[in-house]
Amino acid sequence: MAQDIGTMLRKEASEFLGNVRTLRVFFLVVLISGLLPTLSLEAPFHIPNTLRGALSIFYVVVAAVVVVAQTAPDLVIRERAGHTLESLLASRLPDAAIFAGKALTAALMGYAASLLTLAVQLMGAAVRLHTLRLLYLASPTGRWLALAAPLVIAAYMASVGTFVALRILDQWSAYMITVMSLGAIILPFALHWISLDVAAPWLRGAVAVLGGVDLILLALGGRLFRRELLVLFL
Repeated sequence: MAQDIGTMLRKEASEFLGNVRTLRVFFLVVLISGLLPTLSLEAPFHIPNTLRGALSIFYVVVAAVVVVAQTAPDLVIRERAGHTLESLLASRLPDAAIFAGKALTAALMGYAASLLTLAVQLMGAAVRLHTLRLLYLASPTGRWLALAAPLVIAAYMASVGTFVALRILDQWSAYMITVMSLGAIILPFALHWISLDVAAPWLRGAVAVLGGVDLILLALGGRLFRRELLVLFL
């Protein structure tokens, strides 16, 4: 199974890197999410460091959300529209490996976008302040949220987006449903995300719980992915 998933990951990654439109969205999201927080460093009014850190991490998460919401449905819908999904379903690859390969590719691309956004934020701060600073990464809580939260949210959305796209051919509809599914988990985060200090105890536990939910969704998606049912939606 691991080898089959690896085969799917290589296939999907090559298709992602070969899609100019997808790459354009990827880098545009990274630049916007990376550069906007640096503008607050020279704001005319005082912004507490904890609030500034929370807003910066928010942009890191947004980068992952937008890229996954775009990528997860696109990896499926492009194959359905191009009639190459039939060939994939006729291959020897197990059902679970096909689903996992597409979902994991979308999740990894979203996480890569969040890491690049983080790097752009650090470089932007270095240019603005004329010195390299770790900003919110100097805090253990900041590192935990900036590195872990985008990963678990990306995995959640990738599983949902892949499953939705297998049944809905319209990309915009699949994109909107994937984004709206985030409301089920993002609202509690938003209500507690006042600052890094206030959010720390609750959000750490929430990230860990969501990581468990991701594993369940990925396993469930693999079980529900069935060739004989999917052909009804082609």
